[in-house]
Amino acid sequence: MLIKLEDLKDRALDFATARAEEVRAHLAPGRWTDRVIDGRFFPSRSGDQTILIIQRNGISLKAPKPGESTWEATIFVDAYDDYIVQLGDSAIQAALRCHVFRWLGDRIEIPEQILN
Repeated sequence: MLIKLEDLKDRALDFATARAEEVRAHLAPGRWTDRVIDGRFFPSRSGDQTILIIQRNGISLKAPKPGESTWEATIFVDAYDDYIVQLGDSAIQAALRCHVFRWLGDRIEIPEQILN
């Protein structure tokens, strides 16, 4: 099922993040995405897994202003000051959405078994 980036959360965000990691590292599909299916890769619930993605990709985080709840993540993608900004309910969610957008775009195919 094709899902918009801003609707990704939980296991769907984990799956999209795993797919982005496969694309980034030029790995065959299944290398990381299989780990989501069997429960070994869950960055949306693990700061330990997410911090590596944040550091490796140079993702910057901006905390919500007082009275607001939306986090902002930014990643620079080239030397021409092109950058991606994504929002989320948490720092992790915003950062992972930023990473996914960089490698996969704003609509991601997510298998039904992940969505159920």
